[in-house]
Formats: sequence, structure tokens, C-alpha cells
Amino acid sequence: MIIICEGVKDAAAYHSLGYYASGLNSDQLAQKFVPLFQDSHVVLMPDRTSDAEYKARTSAGRLASVAASVKIGTLPLPLDGNLGDDVRDALKQNEGEQLVRAAIENAKAWNEPVIDSGVRRITMQQAVTERLDEYQRGPIPRVELGIEKLDATLGGGVPYGSLVVVGALSSHGKTAFSLQITHHITGGQSLPVTFISLEMGVGELADRTLSYASDSPKEHWHKLLPRLDRDASEHFQGAAPCTLIEGVSELDDVKREITLAFDGGSKVVIIDYAQLIDAGSRDDTNAIMRRVSAEFKRLAKQHHGIIVCLAQLNRRVEERKPLVPRLTDIEYGSKLGHDADVVLFLVWPHRVDQSFPANEYQVFIEKNRNGRSKVGLNCHFNPPRQRITEEEFAHAPSGDY
Repeated sequence: MIIICEGVKDAAAYHSLGYYASGLNSDQLAQKFVPLFQDSHVVLMPDRTSDAEYKARTSAGRLASVAASVKIGTLPLPLDGNLGDDVRDALKQNEGEQLVRAAIENAKAWNEPVIDSGVRRITMQQAVTERLDEYQRGPIPRVELGIEKLDATLGGGVPYGSLVVVGALSSHGKTAFSLQITHHITGGQSLPVTFISLEMGVGELADRTLSYASDSPKEHWHKLLPRLDRDASEHFQGAAPCTLIEGVSELDDVKREITLAFDGGSKVVIIDYAQLIDAGSRDDTNAIMRRVSAEFKRLAKQHHGIIVCLAQLNRRVEERKPLVPRLTDIEYGSKLGHDADVVLFLVWPHRVDQSFPANEYQVFIEKNRNGRSKVGLNCHFNPPRQRITEEEFAHAPSGDY
């Protein structure tokens, strides 16, 4: 048996108890290290944090194809508590050694998530009865995106089981918009979110979150660290976790991360962005996007969660007057728009024509399966703060288009 843990100091602690241990990072084992554990009996012992335990399931999935067996243990510490999070902290407790040994002994076997085919047979009368029962319990649950006019037009937010596509040209605020709705969902509604980034690294996402949370000028951050720390603490206080995933690019890996996210309690999964996904085949890009679209649609329905998929638009849309995107403008991915339950397009007019005010921003509801569509909303964009707000511009009223 080999224990995989977080770092060489933890490995040394397990060695002191007589176990073989490797400090190769149990909470996100790099793919290149997986062959080292061929035919081994592996026990993953992640740190006792939500993020580490979530990522350990990804490591287990990678090891399952080569190891003789894979188990995941739980350290005898409170989850995300104030008593520490690693094995060395666990050993400091009364009877710590016995508790750690018991945690290893009771580690649970990891099993590949079972994919439900999604096939269901039901009579129309039964379906109507079930729907009436849902209405009897109250309004259909929805997740708000945090822009009041947008949520109102969507009927109160996005219902569970939905695929949402958010399209924009490069540098038109896709990531800013997606991070803002992330902060609203985790902070305003206390719902866990997983953010799968194929473009930006976690450092860049952290910087953008700091810009959102604090009005401290970025050029002075190095002088204002206590203030930044305070603002960040206030931002995350009481919020549900947002788990960031980077380092994936192939469709099968993205699908696995989505499944693990929903199984781990996330209500919303955001993917930034569709055209960067590699399907691992020789198909042309249009065929790959059709596969991406079909899989995301299936996973949202299967897990009764919400998938928000960002998508790049073709630059030809810049030539259109007025600049109102269409489903066919999604680069290589018009099928994404057709499969989606909600399609939003983002336009920052100043990026195309600098005669427009730099703070003017537009959100177009191109498609809304359960409510109004073809509606344009004019908002206010504050680039330094990465914030989109309700303020309108008098010369560009919101309305149908």
C-alpha cells in the first residue's frame, strides 16, 4: 500500500508511522506521475479542506486506470476548521496516531461515477401530476445571475437543468461577466460553483476577483496589502465555495470535472470557453463543437444543475450595424446556440467603435426557452472593477430587438 499525500513533510509524518508514502500532491496528482503507481494499492489522504478533498477525486480518477485499487481517506479533523488541515495537525491531537491509523484503515474505495443513460418512460398524465406537485411546493427553483433586469427578463433567473451559452467577441468581457455571476451565486445565494478555466490561470482569476472585491487601484496593490486582505475577507465572508479548475483541455477531462463538480455539491459549473476544448479526435472544429454541445446539454439535464458555457464569436459580427449578434455568429458552434436553453450575447461597443462611451455595455437575450427573448439590456461597465451594473445610457434604451 502507498499513501499519496500533500507534500514531503506530510509524507515524512506517514513514514514515521511505518507507511510507504509519497508527497506528490494527493489533491491534484499530475497526469505525468500516474504511471508510477502501476498495479499499486493506493490510498489518497488529502488535506482536510473542501478544495483538497474535491480535487482528490480527480486524482483518484486518473489513478483508477493503472492502480490495482484506489481509496480515499478522511483525516480526523473538522472540515475547513481551525484545528489545521494536514496529517501533522491530526497527529497533534489526543490519540492522534490511533485516529490517523483508523482513517487510513477505513479509507473508502473510489468508484468511477456511474453515468445514467437519462432514459425515462412516463405517461403524460403522470408528468402533469408531477409538475402540479412541483408547483404546489412553490415556484420552480431558479438561480439568479445578479443583474436585476436580466433576471427579471429570464423569469426570475435560470432554472436547474439548463445549458446557458454566453457569447462575446474577444476582450468583450466574457470572463468578467462570468466571474460576476459567480460572485453573486456564491455570495448572494450561497450556492457552490465550479469554474473550469481553459484560458486564464488561477492567478489571473484571483487578480480579477480582487479588482471586483476592492476599490484599491491595482497599480498600488503592493502598498495596500492589509486593505486588500480586509476587502477580500469581507468579500468571501459567508459565501459558498467557488472551486477553480485549470489544466484540463480535452473533452473527456472536462466532462469528468463537470460530473465530479455536481457530485461534490456544486449547483453551477462555468466553462471558459468552448472553443478551447479538444475532443481528442481528427474531426473538424464544427464536429467537435457539436459533441461539446450535446455533452454539456446531457450533463446539465442528468445532474439537474446549470452549466454556463462561454463561447467566442466570429469577428465578422463587428461589421454588422447595429452590432447585434446572432446564433450563427458563435464561432464553429451554432449548434451550441441551438441546444442551449438560454443564450446571452455580450457587446462592449467601445471596443469596436471608440466614439461610444467606454462604460456602455450591452447584454442581449437572444434565446430564452422559458420566457422572453430577443431583448437587449443596456448596462454600465466599470473595467477596473470588473463590474457590470444596472445603469443605462439615455441614447441607447433597453428593449426588444
